[in-house]
Amino acid sequence: KGVGAPVYVAGPGTISAIEHDVDQVGALTGNAPAAAGLVKHMQSQLRAVKTAVGGDAPVPVFVDEGFFYTIDPSGIAARLIAMAGGANVASDAVAGRSFPLAKLRAAAPQLYLAIAGRGVTLAGLRHSRATRNLPAVRHRRFALIDDGALTDTGPRIVTEVRDLARLLHPSLQIP
Repeated sequence: KGVGAPVYVAGPGTISAIEHDVDQVGALTGNAPAAAGLVKHMQSQLRAVKTAVGGDAPVPVFVDEGFFYTIDPSGIAARLIAMAGGANVASDAVAGRSFPLAKLRAAAPQLYLAIAGRGVTLAGLRHSRATRNLPAVRHRRFALIDDGALTDTGPRIVTEVRDLARLLHPSLQIP
């Protein structure tokens, strides 16, 4: 039996949907001016990242969720990586299956991201014959990221895009 409480259902995990949700929640809670300001700030930060990485070629990146399972190639994580100036090397990954190591080696990721707490370490990748020669592993371009960093659908997404851009393009000045 329902409790009669109003519920707001958030939109899909896209930047425009998140901006819309912020505006709507602001209006519903009597904080429309603050919400509009937050949306403008989010847009400004995303433009700054886009400007900073716009001239560089996308950096090939692999995201390991553990045991070579990777992100949904059409999900929000892949979109965030693209916005940050990356190219998901597992764009043809099959949900529910680990990404084939032969394909991973052929894709030669320049950055290897792993979800924290899933057991993937740079030391383990360097020790494994299957992964030790990946450019990202050879050059120690490895980072652990929080579990929610690529799945957050709130205003924090802007921070995640900026942090990803900094990992992907360490030589650039990302505001």
